[in-house]
Amino acid sequence: MNRFQGHVDTPGDGWELIRRDLGYLDSGAEAKTTNPLLILYNRRTSVLRVFTCVGDPQNNFQFAEIKLKFGTTATYKAATLNRMSALGVALEDTEPRTNPEFVSATRYLNGRSKWFVADFPMDYDPCICQFDSQFNIEVNLITQADVKLLGKTAGSLIAMKDGGTGTATGSTDPDMDKGLPFIRKINSALDAGGKSYDNIDKFTTKMANLFPDKATPLSSFKDASKLGNFMKDGLNSLPYVGAALSMLDYFMGGGQDAGPQKVVMEPMTIEMSTTITGTITTNNWYTSLSFQNPGNRNPNNIPEKIPFYNEAMGVFSLLKRPTVDVRTTTPYTGAGGAPQPGTQPFTRYSFRLTEDLQYVINPAARLEVQDFQAALVFEGPNQTIPTRPYYDYGGIQTYEGPTTNATGMMQHAYRTDYVDARSIKNNIYSYIRKGPIQGTYYGPEFYYTNLYLKVMLNLRPLDCSTCQNVLFVARYPVNQNNVSEYTTLPRASDGVLPQATPATVQVVCNGSKYRDAVTLLKPGRPQAGPPAAPGTPASVALQAYPNPATGAVRLRYPVEQPGPVRLTLRNSLGQTVRTLLAQNAPAGVQELSADLTGLAPGVYYCVFRTATQTQVERLVVGGN
Repeated sequence: MNRFQGHVDTPGDGWELIRRDLGYLDSGAEAKTTNPLLILYNRRTSVLRVFTCVGDPQNNFQFAEIKLKFGTTATYKAATLNRMSALGVALEDTEPRTNPEFVSATRYLNGRSKWFVADFPMDYDPCICQFDSQFNIEVNLITQADVKLLGKTAGSLIAMKDGGTGTATGSTDPDMDKGLPFIRKINSALDAGGKSYDNIDKFTTKMANLFPDKATPLSSFKDASKLGNFMKDGLNSLPYVGAALSMLDYFMGGGQDAGPQKVVMEPMTIEMSTTITGTITTNNWYTSLSFQNPGNRNPNNIPEKIPFYNEAMGVFSLLKRPTVDVRTTTPYTGAGGAPQPGTQPFTRYSFRLTEDLQYVINPAARLEVQDFQAALVFEGPNQTIPTRPYYDYGGIQTYEGPTTNATGMMQHAYRTDYVDARSIKNNIYSYIRKGPIQGTYYGPEFYYTNLYLKVMLNLRPLDCSTCQNVLFVARYPVNQNNVSEYTTLPRASDGVLPQATPATVQVVCNGSKYRDAVTLLKPGRPQAGPPAAPGTPASVALQAYPNPATGAVRLRYPVEQPGPVRLTLRNSLGQTVRTLLAQNAPAGVQELSADLTGLAPGVYYCVFRTATQTQVERLVVGGN
């Protein structure tokens, strides 16, 4: 189908069909649908793309949000959504037991049959086939008054509420409709922001406006990205790549077919120049859909729950957080043993990666590693203006750009040169920090507060000789291990770092840390805090009895907060066949009797929804 901006998502570029409900069956017969949708996945760039249609007439909504999270009817989640923050998350560092929501917000256009699109980046979980997990996609309509945010992310489509004056204002950023931002949301609190761009021109134009000093490498990168031989000659053949992507924590793009048609690269990028905090106070639920996480251990055979493309999503997985040995030498007096004029003795900080990175590439992506380079990134404050660290060897001198830490404080990032990930252990990097008396020669002093590893992979498609290579860039936090001396390591050769063995992957999958992280609490139970008292809404799950039922069924459902409640009955195709309840209800455990006459015998699903709850109960209807 044609993309909104005129691009075409074709299977030749790695796109696969996950789900669709467009008003017809596989046989071509018509199938009535009230909420058309299409879900695609690109196995080369690991983007999950959701198209959904909202057919409501004109109203006072300003924004629509497409929300993605794990379905709670499964026992487990997966590391598939680890990529939803700016920094990469190692497989073992998957956030334990939580089920965060990730929201893509877009402007709501008054009129009928409004189509919205959202892009979500997927991370590869090599353990996914051992556990059952589901996705839930929900579409909500929101008004400006529902959104209370502090801070600003470049190009955000969401109205802001000024922290100083308390006045709500809509964004006037000219980039509003060029990027599709998404926000990480836990219990309605927004704690991070990001942005995807649907083509390389919009991305490079925006970055060049924000970082004029990067305009030249960005322009070179944009031109190279439209060539059929993009990245095929290796990372070192494009020396401007590191500079062009220096301000990003995550980037993935390429993989387009370089045949007769013009190549338009569709990258997935994340900006984290600021931190967003706040809440969305009201959700006006419109529709939702649940389906099996592709590649998971499917515990049932319900046809509409099984995606058409049923292989694990994502491309790259870092199994464990890297460890860097840090050696501090003080006092260090500089060359010849004499301190520099006007300063106290120096302190030298030295850094070395201690072991090979443990990573795997998703075999379903059909990509092979052509180049794999890595660099250490140092983040910290300057006293006045960005000035590179003073170093005596090790090359910590490339300025990545400004960053903002979790408290909103402006920081600056510097990195080492990129080297082969296989041989980065050969290098000891260092920088020197002066004493409390400032000199006049070296200027403002930098000191690091956070340390990261940035990786850059050049991936060659195995199933398309005319396709571009895929570029993957990500930044991961590291463990720091203080040492007094460095041990001797065997010198590693250059070249592509081998992937972790299946045995190594299995150790992580079987480890208690990973298994505990992906375990979700049972549906109907509280997610946190002490156990709820028996009979309270938080301790009760949706129940249908008798089950199987004929003629009528009793439904018992918990309402945690007063407000709108909706109970619907869906068939095995996911279509709503009957609305059982749609009204406001008080808090507490409620019951109703539902008439089943006229329904064909078979399996149905009772769907219970409030502003904060979603529960599903399987119901078997017998002959009347």
